[in-house]
Amino acid sequence: MKTLKSFFFLLAPALFLSACSSDDEVAEILPEPQAAFSFEAVTDNPQLVSFTNNSEAAEEFFWDFGDASEISTEKHPTHAYAEAGVYTVSLTAINASGEAKSSQEVQVTGLPVAAFAYETDPEDPLKVIFSNNSSNTHTYSWNFGDATGTSAEEEPTYTFAAPGTYTVTLTATGEGGTVETEMEVFVTEAQPAYSELYLLGDGSANGWNLGNPEEAFVQNSDNPFQFSLETLLQPGDIKIATYTGDWCDGDWLHPVTASQSLPGADSFVAYKGCEGPDDKWTVTEETRGRYRILVDLQAQSISFEKLTAPYSELYALGDAVPNGWNIGAPEQSFAQSELDPFVFSYQLSLTPGDFKIATYTGDWCDGDWLHPVQADAPAADGSYEAHMGCTGPDYKWRVTEETQGEYLITVNLYTGNIKFEKI
Repeated sequence: MKTLKSFFFLLAPALFLSACSSDDEVAEILPEPQAAFSFEAVTDNPQLVSFTNNSEAAEEFFWDFGDASEISTEKHPTHAYAEAGVYTVSLTAINASGEAKSSQEVQVTGLPVAAFAYETDPEDPLKVIFSNNSSNTHTYSWNFGDATGTSAEEEPTYTFAAPGTYTVTLTATGEGGTVETEMEVFVTEAQPAYSELYLLGDGSANGWNLGNPEEAFVQNSDNPFQFSLETLLQPGDIKIATYTGDWCDGDWLHPVTASQSLPGADSFVAYKGCEGPDDKWTVTEETRGRYRILVDLQAQSISFEKLTAPYSELYALGDAVPNGWNIGAPEQSFAQSELDPFVFSYQLSLTPGDFKIATYTGDWCDGDWLHPVQADAPAADGSYEAHMGCTGPDYKWRVTEETQGEYLITVNLYTGNIKFEKI
């Protein structure tokens, strides 16, 4: 029995091995995959994200970057996002035993962009207000281009010392690095609210012709806020338009009280046409005459300076006129116009000979004389020159047999012209 037992035990392993031997192969069982990943932004380009695949027991990979871009099958992809934002990234890991999925929210920081705009303060054009249009940035450095001004504010306001063109630089820093932009900033002198002024009214040369006034104020080339006009004012009312066209289209300058007299006016108020009180300055018989009107839009002031003619009397002297050469006591004189004190007229008979015009009586060299601009000038319309007696060329007007006769001579001391009208 002992021998059989021993044989059985020796035979059993062989039988067991023989039973397990077969033509069928047993398939290896793989563990299920585990999906996992990590990520980080690429240095100096936060919109480019590098993904590290930490999956286990996986053979294939499918990446969905959450931005509607194509699926990637790379193991460790790098993906460029077009815009900053939060994206849900999913990794699907697959093997023969199945698949697993892992998702994470990826915060993408945008590329830094430096940008700005500016505008000037309407009350102070040297003061510039900057608006910061940068994106994906948090730190700022401004250089205002005038060798002195800098700022670390996000949106600074800076006052330049003088008008000019300045290259302003903005340096902006964000998670993605530092960027810079520059712009030329134009700083100008303050400009007036109006560029043209017209005196209108029945007391002015323009009348009430707002559509096409003939006279306009002259803007000072050195100070654009100042305007001047020399004009003849007649009895009536006046006010100042800042435009031409229809009555209600723009602003008018008015006195501060109704029917304000000249020349004491010194300030004005502006109203939109057809709005506010329609006050006017009033010219009377006593205040009529030629004026220099000065308007300062910045100081909001106005002045009416009455002009005085350089001479108050004129005498035609010479062998061609009734006075002869009697400078001491000429019998006839020019008449000064009541409408315009710069205008003198004289009706007389001119006979062949010469003459010139004295502005005084007395001795030959005591005052000014009016002469033609050339010797032996004909009695015809033109300009004249004024010279102190006994100085300058002694030019005279020449009357001939052909040009003699009855004349009305008009001298305009304001325009410097003389007119000969044969009657």
